[in-house]
Amino acid sequence: MLNIFKSNTFSKIILYGILVVVNINAQVLTKNSYKLKTSPQIIEPGLLGNGIVDILSQDTVLWIATGYGLNKTVSAGDNWVNYTSRNYVGKGGVTAMTLMDDSTLWIATSFDTTTDDEGNLPAGSGLSYTRDNGQNWFHVPQPVDSRDETEYKPTTTNIQNLTFDIAALDSTIWIASFAPYWCTVLASSLKPGIRLSS
Repeated sequence: MLNIFKSNTFSKIILYGILVVVNINAQVLTKNSYKLKTSPQIIEPGLLGNGIVDILSQDTVLWIATGYGLNKTVSAGDNWVNYTSRNYVGKGGVTAMTLMDDSTLWIATSFDTTTDDEGNLPAGSGLSYTRDNGQNWFHVPQPVDSRDETEYKPTTTNIQNLTFDIAALDSTIWIASFAPYWCTVLASSLKPGIRLSS
């Protein structure tokens, strides 16, 4: 055997060579991800979109919320019913949902909008609910504060004011909404740090 194979220098050269080849191959770009189109797209086995926001189940009903809408199955995923803003009235995709009882589902929706100053920003489009498992929908506009509010800095627009969580307690719906400097909670009584939106 040659002494070159036993040398520490030769081992370092081989190691550096391997690292360079691995590093070069790691930099090769391949298409291994895909972006959704801007319009709703049905992903097999029938979901609107592939970015799931929330999942709820009750008995045999499974609800899946996405940025493109709401999906329901009662057949363990064999068949799906899709809901969009044409059904639930609120503009855009679903950002949060909760079940109030066996047949009442509440969802929050939001959409992207363009402003002159800030460019593209998210906007809350309100809450929608169904009392008959999705056959009929009712809409509540995104809560905003009165412009005359003096106790705190009011949020008077739906831009950057979107609901990201909903909870039901008896017949009261609680929402957590993101807006600059505050969160809102729809509640039946006021408590420190919690404001009632009408």
